Formats: sequence, C-alpha cells, structure tokens
Amino acid sequence: MSKEIVAWENAIIINNKNKNQFRLCYICKTEMNHGTKWNSDLNQHNGWNIDHIDVNESNDISKNLCAVHYECNWKKGNKDYTQLYKDAKNLNWTIE
Repeated sequence: MSKEIVAWENAIIINNKNKNQFRLCYICKTEMNHGTKWNSDLNQHNGWNIDHIDVNESNDISKNLCAVHYECNWKKGNKDYTQLYKDAKNLNWTIE
C-alpha cells in the first residue's frame, strides 16, 4: 500500500462526510478534500500531504503517517504531535 493511501486512511474520519472524499486535519481541525494535493497550483496552501506524526522522517511505519494540510505540516516543523493526534483521534468529529 502506498504512503499516500496509508496517510489518508490514518487521517481522522468526519462522521457526517464521505470518508473517501473528506478527512479532518488533526492539526487545524478543518476538513481536507482528498482531491486537493499539496503540489497542485491551485491548492498550494490548502492541499494535503503526508505528516510524520512523531517527526522522525525515517519512521515510515504505517501508524506514524497521516494526511494533514500542507500549510499545517509546514508550520508544525519539527514538533512531535503524537499526543495531539491521539487526542483528536479519540473524538467523534462532525463539520457543517
């Protein structure tokens, strides 16, 4: 399975949205659209990419990869967000 698929599957499900199309960015708590990749000219700041939750880029085990907004990942820098991810994952999310 590709890293992109694993990262999307690890992203938080929004209960009232199609999980194949929308997921929650655990950093900013807003939705991501699967169709907007970070390298798109139209979505440079709002598209998603792959986050290493514990910051260790050599740690490519599946549970360490998660889809997040490119801009959120960039602002996160070298911070370990393991606890933030776990906290967000334990909640039920709906977005209007």
